[in-house]
Amino acid sequence: MHFLLITNNKNLTSVLLQKFSDQEKFELKKQKVKLSLPQKEDLISWYKDKSEQLNKIKQKIDTLDHSIDQEVYKLYNLTDEEIKIIEEN
Repeated sequence: MHFLLITNNKNLTSVLLQKFSDQEKFELKKQKVKLSLPQKEDLISWYKDKSEQLNKIKQKIDTLDHSIDQEVYKLYNLTDEEIKIIEEN
């Protein structure tokens, strides 16, 4: 699923547009979508909310991944040196 954020911030817009294929970018530019200020604010608010949700999910994934790693290290009785080698790769 793709979405478009219309904003005056060119850097943010360019980052978001990186997710689109060249054909999708062309189509978006061609359509010249115009949003009212309240629509832009709603869209920006929606984007921020979804970004926060995504970051929370990523944090949970990272925490779970770390826990799994620790359990595997225990299971195989790895030394600190062996763990360091694994984590550096």
